[in-house]
Amino acid sequence: MTFEDDRRIHAREKFNALVLCSYLSKNASMDARTLNHCDGGMCLVSKTQCQCGAIVYIRATEYCQDCRFQENCPLLRSASLAEIKWCNAFYENGNKLFAIGAKYLPSYY
Repeated sequence: MTFEDDRRIHAREKFNALVLCSYLSKNASMDARTLNHCDGGMCLVSKTQCQCGAIVYIRATEYCQDCRFQENCPLLRSASLAEIKWCNAFYENGNKLFAIGAKYLPSYY
């Protein structure tokens, strides 16, 4: 992706944390790890495909071991609602994985 193709308005922060994503409309959840995140959302990798447009509850389950902030990381939300904006399949070491773009829903407080 070139800089001209990047449509994010917030700067991305690389981060490798484990998260759990749960659908609000289904009794289903999936494990994922973050690739990067920003104030507006995050990019995840999972073995499970997501449906675009779905609303999910994302909760951090394990913070990046290299992060100096750990649980108090100002960059990663501990829990948030997000909309799945895109889901693209790719292969890594012969395993099919999915790169997932999630946009945080605004808070109303």
